[in-house]
Amino acid sequence: MNTLLTPKCFKSANSFAGSELIYGFVLLAILPYLVPITPSWASAPLAKTNTMKTKENGWEIEQFHRDRGGIVLDVSPEGLRIYVKKSGLVLVCRAPDWKIVLFSARTKKIFTTDIAHFRGEDRVVFAATGNPQFNDIPTQKESSAIVEGIPVDIYKSTPEFSTSQWTAYRNRAATGRFPLNVTYDVSAKLAIKPQFATVAVRLYGTPAATGIPIRLVYNGMDYEKHTLLTTSSCHAKNLTANDFKIPTGYEKVNSLVQVQADLTAEEDASKLIDSFAPPSNRH
Repeated sequence: MNTLLTPKCFKSANSFAGSELIYGFVLLAILPYLVPITPSWASAPLAKTNTMKTKENGWEIEQFHRDRGGIVLDVSPEGLRIYVKKSGLVLVCRAPDWKIVLFSARTKKIFTTDIAHFRGEDRVVFAATGNPQFNDIPTQKESSAIVEGIPVDIYKSTPEFSTSQWTAYRNRAATGRFPLNVTYDVSAKLAIKPQFATVAVRLYGTPAATGIPIRLVYNGMDYEKHTLLTTSSCHAKNLTANDFKIPTGYEKVNSLVQVQADLTAEEDASKLIDSFAPPSNRH
C-alpha cells in the first residue's frame, strides 16, 4: 500500500459539489495519457565507465533543494560532509563507524546518531508548512543519462503511485501542489560508499536510492512542473581528514531539530516552522 504524501486535514469527499465530481472523473479518464517529465538531456549517452575516474580522491557537488536551500556536498571514500547554507546545518558521516554528526556553528549545538536511526527528522517542519514529501514514493529505473557531467540513473514513480494520488485528490486528501508523477536522478558513479548515499537521501527526503540524489522534478496534480532538487556543478576535489573534522566544545543535544534552534525547547517548533514558511504564513 502506498503512503499518501499529504496532511490529514482535508474534508470528506461528501463535500464535493456535482461539478467537482465530474471534473475529478475527467481527470481520472485522461490519466493514461499524462507523460511524466522527461528532461531534455535524458537522451545523452551514458559514460562507459562504472565510476567517474579522477586523480583527486573526492567530489564537491553544488545543489539547491527547494526546502533546504543551497547545499554543498563533499564526498570521498572516507567521508561525507553536507553543508546547508540557509540554516547553517552541517552533517558529517565518516567511515568505518558510520556515525552521523550534525552541528551548527550558529547555535553551537551538536547531535550524534547513526544510520539505523537517522531519518532527517527536521523534515517534519517542511510537512507542517504544507510542502509535499517524497521519501515514500515508489520508483523504478527507466534509463540513464549525463547530468552536469555526472552519469546518473533515471527513476520514475510507478503508475500505481499516480493512481493512488488521483484517488487521494478525488477524496480531498491531496491538493494540486502534490506530485502526480516524479522523475528522479541519482548517481552511483562517484566511487563512494553506499552508506553515504543513504545518509544524503534521508537528509534530502528523496525516494530510496543507492546513489547520491542529483535531481528531482515532478508534475503536480495542478499540471504544473515543480522542482525539489537540482545540481548546478560537480567537480573533483582532494579531501582530507580536516574536511570531515568534528568541532569540540559544542552543547550536546538530543535531536536534529534542537541543533537548529536558538531558543528553548518549548519554542523550537514554532521558530523552525516560521523560518521555513513563506513570509505571509509566518507568526
